[in-house]
Amino acid sequence: MSIVVTMYGTGDAIDDFTVSLLDENSYGDSPAYEYCSNINELELKDDKWIHAFIVKENKKIKLVKPGEPYFDALVDFDGYSIQRVIRGIDDKVLARALKGANKETLKAVLRNMSKKSARELFKEMKCMDTVSSEDVKEAQKQVIKVMQRLRDKGELNRALSDDI
Repeated sequence: MSIVVTMYGTGDAIDDFTVSLLDENSYGDSPAYEYCSNINELELKDDKWIHAFIVKENKKIKLVKPGEPYFDALVDFDGYSIQRVIRGIDDKVLARALKGANKETLKAVLRNMSKKSARELFKEMKCMDTVSSEDVKEAQKQVIKVMQRLRDKGELNRALSDDI
């Protein structure tokens, strides 16, 4: 995702602005770059202007509302808590969920598994070449439910446990 700001103005004054999130694709220029380029080539009348620029370009941006559950909160747990979550979820579901995880979350999970379990997890993930984003999201929701259940029991240790 990229964060793009588009400003609208007259003369030297900014009249309004918008902030947009643009999805990335895996080919050619980024949609954010193309959007900004197209906007910045526009010529408006009567001393009006429009200008767009990329604030942040990163495929890993996740905007999360306070209190909204999110899968990558797993990275903030201590080792014991991560192990509790891993034990509470089916291996195939965990593998699907990790297909959409960021690198830090994947590392945190792997650090808290035996070498044998980690190898098995990688084998499972490798076999899932064509996992849809909907399947990944559903698997992550199942992991989040385990996290919430353990939190409600007081069995998770992390600094900001209210975020899940």
